[in-house]
Amino acid sequence: MNIDNNSDLIEFINKEKKNFSELNHKKVYRYFCRCSIRTIHEINLKFKDKENDIDFKNGVIMGTNMLFHVFWILITYTNNLKLTIFLTERAILLFTEFILMSKEPTIKDDLCYTPNITDAISFSYKKTIGALKTSELLVASSAKISYLKQSSLIMKTLFQECYLNYFNDEQLQDKLEEINTNFRTLLFKIYYHENNHYIYEKIINIVYNMNNYNKSLMLIKIYLELYLSALSKNLSKNQLYIIFDQLFEKFRDEDYNCDTIQLKDFKKTFFYHDMKKFVFFKLTE
Repeated sequence: MNIDNNSDLIEFINKEKKNFSELNHKKVYRYFCRCSIRTIHEINLKFKDKENDIDFKNGVIMGTNMLFHVFWILITYTNNLKLTIFLTERAILLFTEFILMSKEPTIKDDLCYTPNITDAISFSYKKTIGALKTSELLVASSAKISYLKQSSLIMKTLFQECYLNYFNDEQLQDKLEEINTNFRTLLFKIYYHENNHYIYEKIINIVYNMNNYNKSLMLIKIYLELYLSALSKNLSKNQLYIIFDQLFEKFRDEDYNCDTIQLKDFKKTFFYHDMKKFVFFKLTE
């Protein structure tokens, strides 16, 4: 069987499909995060040496976006984690090799145009998920793991933001691992309990509207920890959202320095205690 051929590829994928009951949700989520970290690291290493020819930062961001789509389409369609990882890694390899080869002088001279990152993504999709029909992807199980996908979407955003702040730093790998350690399980617990766009919108607001990366990360960490704690209270969604909207508005512009404080030590900050007092006061009003 030649999986470079579309008909063979779809046959291969269909042959490896499993029952939804066999899917380990926590393992799927954990592997997505691990694949994301490895992909950022590997694409960055491959493209950085070619920075005169390649917009390597954009390459990493586009590559991790592609990883997200390939991974979740395949896991939803097949319920097979091993197959999903295999084809996702294949997509990333095809993506990077396409871009690197397109920059080779001998190949560029033979082409009538200069391929770009979008071409690389299209090529990778075609060789991994391109044979799947859109109608076939609308499976009943997709709703049952949507909370995993939403958690992963936030993790992807946090990983990408970390990369953009540390792409030239030897600590990049450690910083990515710190994100994984501090947010993966926390987000899983929140989304397992309540799957909606409220938290995503708040995090996106913080990530893209605050100039201080360390400050934004600490705010997100404390906000999520307090939100998870509040989920155990007997509150309606409307009550919960009102309290945390007020919390967000009150503290997002607070002036505090957390550059020397690790995320795991968030409870030692004055910022945490002030936010916690605010939430406690609102809960007892």
